Amino acid sequence: KKDTFFNEISRIGVNEKLHIIKNQIVLKKEKFKPLSTENYSDNKIEEYFQLNQQYLKQLSASRKKNIYMSSGFDSSYLTANQNGAVSLYYDGNVKLATTSTGATVTGTLVADVTGDVTGDLTGTASAVADGAVTAAKIGTGAVLTSKIADNAVTSAKIADGSIGATQLTATSVSAGSYGSASAVPIITVDADGRLTAASTATVAGSLTIGADSGSDDVVTIGTDTLTIAGGGNITTTVSNNQVSVALDASPTVTGNLTVDGNLTVSGTTTTVNTTNVSVADPLTVLSSGETGTPSKDSGLIVERGTSANVGWIWDESADQFAAVNTTEDGTTAGNVTIASYADIKGANFYG
Repeated sequence: KKDTFFNEISRIGVNEKLHIIKNQIVLKKEKFKPLSTENYSDNKIEEYFQLNQQYLKQLSASRKKNIYMSSGFDSSYLTANQNGAVSLYYDGNVKLATTSTGATVTGTLVADVTGDVTGDLTGTASAVADGAVTAAKIGTGAVLTSKIADNAVTSAKIADGSIGATQLTATSVSAGSYGSASAVPIITVDADGRLTAASTATVAGSLTIGADSGSDDVVTIGTDTLTIAGGGNITTTVSNNQVSVALDASPTVTGNLTVDGNLTVSGTTTTVNTTNVSVADPLTVLSSGETGTPSKDSGLIVERGTSANVGWIWDESADQFAAVNTTEDGTTAGNVTIASYADIKGANFYG
């Protein structure tokens, strides 16, 4: 009967015999008749095992052949070569094979490990059962990036609470608390999310403030409150971590006001309560906003108290300049009421 795994090797089954008939070898099957059985002691069994083992070694050494064990049918369950490879079979397939560099397992390896496991673990993450990596399986300081293939260990492979301080390799960062009221922490994190450096930087604990007048003051950060106060016509407001400084709606300026640039006043009335008015402009424009057909009298009104006011105006309706007595107080925008014409005195008049 031809063996399944080894060419040029034949064997006779337990229920087969060879017969020589007419110069020919004939293989015949016969009913299997087991020999009588006998109870053997443990020593006899051990002696039988040792003899078989010695015979197998001698046979292998002398013939330089593979040694194989069979179940008696067409499938081997062990093949071995002295100082060479050993293979274990299951259902005709090699499940464990030794080589010069180690052993190869085909399928799933289930092991109850006691003691330390050394060396590198290669393969895919699926080869590790979910939750199989526990704290008891990880030696102190054994978790190194060089031992773990990229994406090989997922969160599903590690049991909850299995990796603690004893399982992680110590870094160069000293254990402790970093930062205080006067120092900020400086932390360095590498690409794997580990802290590789930690230190502190001192920050100023006080702030010196000054102004146009008065003496400089010192504000202690964290305890003092820096207040930006308003003043005459100035109001300050704090909201959403912002300080707003605004000019009051109707400010009053005490003292002299100098405007470097143009002054534009938008409104209906400009009142100048001064003893003297000095205007450098040689030409004064009245009714500057007039467009189209003119309709407003323009000129100068003099307030005279209990006496009638007088004015020097351009009478738009008469198209003439006129010196007038009037009740006008300077608020009319249109036709000025003329009570009478005032006298004009001059040296010479030319027409």
